[in-house]
Amino acid sequence: MMKTGHDIQGEIYGMLKGSALEQAVSGEVYKNGYRPRDRRLEDIVVTFTQSTAGQVQDGIVTVNVYVPDIDPYNNGVWVEDGARTAELERSLLTWFEGIDRSATDLRLEAAQPPYTMEDSAARQHFVTLRIRFRYLDV
Repeated sequence: MMKTGHDIQGEIYGMLKGSALEQAVSGEVYKNGYRPRDRRLEDIVVTFTQSTAGQVQDGIVTVNVYVPDIDPYNNGVWVEDGARTAELERSLLTWFEGIDRSATDLRLEAAQPPYTMEDSAARQHFVTLRIRFRYLDV
């Protein structure tokens, strides 16, 4: 039976809950759309991004780790907390490489290495990892 977006998002969410990555951030793990607005903690958000349909499903799930910007000189100029985002890029990769692949029927691979993007409106940056999945409906 084909998996839904919620099924796949939920599996990745479950892999993050209780993980060392979750313990390394100040916030919580959320599914897309559930992170409270104007949140100023380091939260992890899982988003089902895209998928094909059919006997073989291929798609992308995105994991974002939000990091509040800092004002290092107390002058109102907010910038990326570069040391923290670099640390979380490595932590996100370590989490992904450590996933127990035998515990899921999804075939997982990184679509690209973790990298950091800006959300200037929220004065945050986020570390992102796009995960390619494949599911064979047998």
